Amino acid sequence: MNLIDSSGWLEYFTYGKCAKHYAPVIENNEDLIVSTLNLYEVFKKILKEKNEDLAKEAIGIMIQSQVIEVDISIALSAAKLNAI
Repeated sequence: MNLIDSSGWLEYFTYGKCAKHYAPVIENNEDLIVSTLNLYEVFKKILKEKNEDLAKEAIGIMIQSQVIEVDISIALSAAKLNAI
């Protein structure tokens, strides 16, 4: 399973210079998880910089993957994995 940070999603949606590196992972949505925090951050940024329709379109793409709610246990486990 893969998890893309919000910055990676935004790079992908804005066709940034690193979008091509994120595309294969994002487009393989069967092996991708999306946290509810990612949904919040991406929606907020696109809504602020573009418009609500584009923000909703981005979320529609994101929720094609497995969405997980980040609770305390998941957050702490992720922090431990990141510290290794």
